[in-house]
Amino acid sequence: MVHSSKVDASIVTWWQNVPSEYRKYITIDEKRTAEFDFSQLNPHLLYHRNYKQLGSEDAYDRVLDGEHRKVVKQAFNAMVQASTPLKNCPRDIDLSGMEMNWPELRDRILKAHKPIADLFFDGVGNHLQFMDSNIAEGVMLHFAGMDAPALPVHDSFILHHAYGESGEVEEAMHRAFYNEMDGPISKIDKEILTWTYRKG
Repeated sequence: MVHSSKVDASIVTWWQNVPSEYRKYITIDEKRTAEFDFSQLNPHLLYHRNYKQLGSEDAYDRVLDGEHRKVVKQAFNAMVQASTPLKNCPRDIDLSGMEMNWPELRDRILKAHKPIADLFFDGVGNHLQFMDSNIAEGVMLHFAGMDAPALPVHDSFILHHAYGESGEVEEAMHRAFYNEMDGPISKIDKEILTWTYRKG
């Protein structure tokens, strides 16, 4: 449980280490929360850098027709972070459940994302993280100005459920992205969490 009157920069962001299945039990001022997530943020940022549109098809599902999305996402981000072509599979990516090797997966990602192929293996990952942090800061400052805590979790935010139901969170996230990238993001995932707080 979080009390908004006690949330400040000195508090350790313990909620970032809470497994996703338990985050629904986080409450703010004893009220249920909503979690909003920037969907496919890195692909959106990369496409904007190249003045291209990501389109409506999921950036990771399009690589292997919806299969092995988690591994594809890991590989995609590793290829963005790398400053030289990755000839070998990164150690933290497990390909054991796939019927292809690393070069094949790497080539499938490049083929699925031809419009931004030149941005892979160019070391732009840190710059993307900087833009990501600017966007997150924009969202948090918006709600700080309303004296409302916005708890960041990677590319998502947990807030009092009323801000989700009113559309305030989604609007703030769209505005923060637009201010950083001078263009809109097409999709934001949201989930109004339905767990009911019960006192002791």
